[in-house]
Amino acid sequence: MIQHSVRRAGLMQFVYYAGLAGGANYFTLYYKELLIDNQGNPLYGVIGTIMLVQSLVSFLSPMIAGYVADRYQITNRLISICSFSVALSAGLIVLPGLTPFTDLSFSAKLMLIFPGAVISNFFLKPLVPLINTGTIKALEESGSSVSLFGRVRVFGSIGWIITCLIMGRWLDFSGRLTDTLMAYVFFYGVLGFIAMGGFSTSVKKIDLNWSYLFQDR
Repeated sequence: MIQHSVRRAGLMQFVYYAGLAGGANYFTLYYKELLIDNQGNPLYGVIGTIMLVQSLVSFLSPMIAGYVADRYQITNRLISICSFSVALSAGLIVLPGLTPFTDLSFSAKLMLIFPGAVISNFFLKPLVPLINTGTIKALEESGSSVSLFGRVRVFGSIGWIITCLIMGRWLDFSGRLTDTLMAYVFFYGVLGFIAMGGFSTSVKKIDLNWSYLFQDR
């Protein structure tokens, strides 16, 4: 059971970075393809505003998720919640690029893409610290040294490399940027289900010791 938690941590590292490589690298290109004026020119001001707002709203999300995870010891639950939220909100971004919705007006496309991008990025940012925390906990529970973290984290790099190669070749073949976002949705949906396998049977509220924050080290 304990060794299973380490394997699950490695799988989560793999899937998280596979999703990031599969879709995040292509968002700006996707926006340039869809958010255009009447002459077919990309609306860089609108695209820049989307990127700015999603960065601003995601500034606090890692801190909020970290506090809740430590307070209630629900790291895997939060990974699952965040992953499903990323997948669902990214689905809003995908819709304007699908055949039944390509004829939507610019305003309609923006009403789907803008909230999708902001919500997706808000829930995406806490995933790295949460997954890394879960990996460290899994190593500690298995009796392994935390120094072995890199051996688990390397699966994330493997996932990134493999997906970059596959998606790059696929884009050369299909030319459809929508496919990259569909891969993004798929991987984070899968990550949510993987994290569900690590749910504890109960939720425990614990008191956090804040005194170390004020100590001079």
